[in-house]
Amino acid sequence: FLDFVNQNNKYESWAYSFFDKSVHMNIHGDPTLELLVTDPPINVSKQEMVDNVLIKWENSESEFYNVYFAESLESDKIKLNDEFITGNEFITELKNGIYIVKSVKLEETNSASYWQESIGVIAE
Repeated sequence: FLDFVNQNNKYESWAYSFFDKSVHMNIHGDPTLELLVTDPPINVSKQEMVDNVLIKWENSESEFYNVYFAESLESDKIKLNDEFITGNEFITELKNGIYIVKSVKLEETNSASYWQESIGVIAE
């Protein structure tokens, strides 16, 4: 069996069994790109009370939401809810920082099912 190798083998012709000195080639694309994109919540707002903050948003196509807190945009984000939020508001302890809301949707494809989060929207 004579084969001409065209990647990482100096374009030399060689006669071996099929898998000897073979090169695995794989094209998966950019892992940061997403095929299915979830719409983020809209009109996200916050209303500060004495000790708490009320975060509200309008529903997107998703049924579920997560709320995050961060001291700044550069700091780590902390998820505030333990379970998915099914409504369109969330009350939590008032802290000095930013609150971010993301919608979550169950994506079902032929090969897998997974939870897809949207980009975050900062509560203004």
